[in-house]
Amino acid sequence: MNGGCLHHFLFAHSDFILYTVPASQTMDATSRRRISNALMIAQRIHNFLARQSRSTSLFISLVLLAIVALIDYTLTAQQAPFLVLFLLPIVTATWFGGGAIGMAFAIASCAINLIIDFLLIESYPNISALYWKNITAILIYPVTARLLSTLRIQMEREKQLARTDDITGAPNRRAFFEVADIELHRA
Repeated sequence: MNGGCLHHFLFAHSDFILYTVPASQTMDATSRRRISNALMIAQRIHNFLARQSRSTSLFISLVLLAIVALIDYTLTAQQAPFLVLFLLPIVTATWFGGGAIGMAFAIASCAINLIIDFLLIESYPNISALYWKNITAILIYPVTARLLSTLRIQMEREKQLARTDDITGAPNRRAFFEVADIELHRA
């Protein structure tokens, strides 16, 4: 219990997924099973994307961006803008492609969002809502890409430090057992 919240973690290799449940909520078995299934699906998607080449991950991110743009165009016409949808291709591009690619996707998402909004400007009853939505996107998307890029770099650094001796730089016990496990599965 920390700050009134109960934290649940799913660790797989060096990556983890965190979700928080307010302490006042009790989780029944069905809820736990649903969350567990959702986390397993997320881990499978992550593992699939991690096995792909950088160019394949970039292509997948581009397809996601096109799908999100189409959804946003449809939803904006119905007065239901969802800025969060654009985070999916930004996160995918940043995590699997790197910081520069993630920032490019953040800028592209801002541009696409602006284009869609100005194509459908007549559907906005209040123009200030249009400006607010786009200013929010311009602030959130690049910050998300930068933070995620920094997180990925730091996780890789910590992963490397956890497998080497601080003084000599030689592989430690953990690295030995990981290599031994890989070799046993290969044999």
